[in-house]
Amino acid sequence: MRKEILITAFEPFGGKKQNASAEALRLLPDEIAGTGIRKMILPVEFGRAAELILQQPAEFVFMLGEAGGRKTVTPEMRAVNLRDARIPDNAGHQPRHEKILPDGPEEYRTGIPVRRIAAQMKAEGYCIEVSEDAGAFVCNETFYLVGTKTRAAEFIHCPGEAEQAAEYAKTIRRLIETALEERQTVEKAQEYIRQLFRDNTDGHGWDHTLRVYRNALLIAETEPEADRLIVSAGALLHDADDAKLFQTENNANARRFLEKQRLSPAVADEICRNINSVSYSKNKNRRPETIEGQIIQDADRLDAIGAIGIARTFAYGGGHHRSPEDSIAHFHEKLLLLRDRMNTAKGKEMAVSRHAFLERFLEEWDRENGRL
Repeated sequence: MRKEILITAFEPFGGKKQNASAEALRLLPDEIAGTGIRKMILPVEFGRAAELILQQPAEFVFMLGEAGGRKTVTPEMRAVNLRDARIPDNAGHQPRHEKILPDGPEEYRTGIPVRRIAAQMKAEGYCIEVSEDAGAFVCNETFYLVGTKTRAAEFIHCPGEAEQAAEYAKTIRRLIETALEERQTVEKAQEYIRQLFRDNTDGHGWDHTLRVYRNALLIAETEPEADRLIVSAGALLHDADDAKLFQTENNANARRFLEKQRLSPAVADEICRNINSVSYSKNKNRRPETIEGQIIQDADRLDAIGAIGIARTFAYGGGHHRSPEDSIAHFHEKLLLLRDRMNTAKGKEMAVSRHAFLERFLEEWDRENGRL
């Protein structure tokens, strides 16, 4: 079954006969980057627009809206938990200075690395700027509600001149195309790593990589400035050239995969640079310089402690002819040190219970060996 995304725009409002976002949506193709497109025109009504979107199953939602006074297409970084309408919506509602969700988070931040994508597009000649202010009207509310509910949403504002819709559509298409290609890179990386580690049974298999990837995404949710592509690809490829497992140089396995994707050399280099900052043995007392590297390192270290860390330690030890006591020594040489070497607040939080489990296991180990 072909994957589909949903792209929405709004009907005219404020007495206008056209909405530039709807005109741009009309000009978008029915497929972008091999992904099917479903289109929907939304009412400019508080509550109703988000409700209609959330009734539609979709891999991702791109929402388009019109922002009079802006000169270029502007992807939004965030939506805030605020309704404050200077004019009524099309149903006559005009909420002022109220929260969208009384107990909701203060903001939703997009998971798409729009700053980097916009910079790449500007270098290609597109007119595009990143916005940190989606307003407080229906656009912001819709972005906030869909984003907090699905964690898979982006809002793109375009200027209010409907006659320029063809130019807006070209920019919007390129932005969506790049975002989709990057999501596809992550999906392909999962399959690549699944094959690369299909025969591994020493604790560095596909299951380990998948846990690191999931941990990294959990941490990235709390680090809004992190580039999700760098985090995702770095987490998935972090062991692709591990010296314990492969005799490669210069991230050969990771680069072989990345060169086949539609990524710039600079992005591929950045992914590899972050991978190289993760290794415990190579970076014992060094903190990765980037937030992406810190997230990946924390995610990898979390999988070295707790119940899973214990299982992996003995799996690796058995596969390399180490005695149980030799594996226990590894707890003191490395595992018990990791809790205090986490980089991010979320990583530190997640490490607490896993570290405590290590301590309980070692206490029981000593008790059963007659040392207590």
